[in-house]
Amino acid sequence: MIWETRRKLRQLMRSVRPETQQKTFQELTENRFRGRVVLFVLGWSVLGLSLLKYLFERVDPVTGKVIFISPNEAKKELWTTAAPKDLFTAISEKKQPRDTNAYELDD
Repeated sequence: MIWETRRKLRQLMRSVRPETQQKTFQELTENRFRGRVVLFVLGWSVLGLSLLKYLFERVDPVTGKVIFISPNEAKKELWTTAAPKDLFTAISEKKQPRDTNAYELDD
């Protein structure tokens, strides 16, 4: 009963939908290639604009306007803020153990 209803529903859907032309494999691959190229270009542009904004745009503290800094200034700022002064001391520093007796526990 279910299969018969399913078959009739599929036939109805096929009869309502207009017939499409059969495309060759070459036409299908060309369309997919174009779509991928468009998505790649859009993604690359968004990535470039995001990096440009992150690396080279700063807000002037006096005027409040957005200013562009030079690549040398951006590199200097990136290395001073992102990397620790001494990598070995940053790795060797240990966190203080958490004091578990600081709070009274309900028993």
